[in-house]
Formats: sequence, C-alpha cells, structure tokens
Amino acid sequence: MEQAHYEVVKISLYNMTPLLIEGFAQLYRQDPALVIYLGDHLKARVEEGIVNLRDILLGTLQFDYPPVLSNDLKWLQGLLEARHVNPQLLPSYLNLFRTYLTNELPPEYVAEVLAVFDQAVAPVLQVE
Repeated sequence: MEQAHYEVVKISLYNMTPLLIEGFAQLYRQDPALVIYLGDHLKARVEEGIVNLRDILLGTLQFDYPPVLSNDLKWLQGLLEARHVNPQLLPSYLNLFRTYLTNELPPEYVAEVLAVFDQAVAPVLQVE
C-alpha cells in the first residue's frame, strides 16, 4: 500500500475505533457464556482486542504481508478453542470487522484494504 494511502487508512481506523469497540461489545454481549467468562472486564477485553486487531491490520497493510494478520488470528483461534469459547465467535468477529471496514473507510480505499484483509483471514476461516 502506498504510504499516502496508508496514512489515510490509519487515520480512518483510529477514528472508527470507538465505533468498533461499541459494536463488538454488543456482539460479545449476545453470547451468555462469554458474558459470564469476561464479567465486568468485557468492555476492556473488547477494547484490547479491537486495538490489537486494528494495529496488526495496519502493520499488515503497511508491509503488504497478510501472514502478519493470519498468524495472529490463528493464535487467537487456538486461544479461544483452549478456553472453550463459542467457535463461531471468531468468524462473526471477522465478518463484523469487515463490515465496518466496508462502511466506514473512505470508499476509494475499501477495495485495497479488503483485498489484504480477505487474504489474511481466509486461512483462519477455512473449515478443516
């Protein structure tokens, strides 16, 4: 990704972070087991997850290297499995994040960002 494009996307992602946190908190609250597991820390965990995903996506875009995000998501998938979290959470999480990217990024950058994002998440979403 060109540096000028990256800077616009970076600012856009930072600006949409509060919206992402609220949207994902709602998603997490739909899973009673997750609400019990995270308890009073739900919002903080959501914020931590969103900031992490945002920053790793930015690194992935900056270096045009989707495995950066893929590897992080595979690690997260393993962590969720080990903690017996609903296996549909990660696909729901990624689909919602993709929707926010589509709707909130400047239209001229959406295709470029989604191409890298989709390439990065494809290995994680594949059913084995």
